[in-house]
Amino acid sequence: MLAAGMLIACSAPSADQQAEAAAPETAAAEEAAPAADAPAANGDAMAFQEGIVTWIGSKAIGGGKHNGTVNISGGNLVVADGNLVGGEFTLDMNTITCIDLADKPEKKANLEGHLKTGDFFEVETYPTATFQITGAEALAEATEDATHTVSGNLTMRGVTKPISFPAKVTIADGMVSAQTPEFAINRTEWGVNFRSSIMGVAKDILINDDIVLAINIMAGKS
Repeated sequence: MLAAGMLIACSAPSADQQAEAAAPETAAAEEAAPAADAPAANGDAMAFQEGIVTWIGSKAIGGGKHNGTVNISGGNLVVADGNLVGGEFTLDMNTITCIDLADKPEKKANLEGHLKTGDFFEVETYPTATFQITGAEALAEATEDATHTVSGNLTMRGVTKPISFPAKVTIADGMVSAQTPEFAINRTEWGVNFRSSIMGVAKDILINDDIVLAINIMAGKS
């Protein structure tokens, strides 16, 4: 199985439950032009095998945070001439899980339930999120954690925005994998505004706008 690498109770949630949706790293969302539909990539579409997204959300003050996972439920990675050139994958937002509250089942259930409401990801209306790869540019100097900059369109809560992030892309033996170090997106760009900086809430209950993510996905010839 892939190692976890990277996303996010009820009425009147307690202050301890408010650390759920952001983190202090630099946001990766591009602020330029709005996302445009990407042309279909030419190449071999490798079928999704397995994958996961991990998330960290934190309070602005006090250091409180939560972390967990969201399952990748399907998709593909497109390879041409030995390079990643496209693809897309789907996140099952109903699988949002908080890991750090595993020993506190009631708080865990409350937090996970709250994250699925309209305050956050409105899962009843938007049960999935998708990421469509528009390009993968090799780094001039690869590192242990990254060989490429991957760009694409993230659709969440019905909003599509372009983002980019570093990734370690490996292609060998009919398989392709992409693993990312932690990177951040600004949740408010997708309308996830609960206790965010744009809502004018008191600093002691403010949740960071940034959510820290990491992606780990593998695909292969079917």
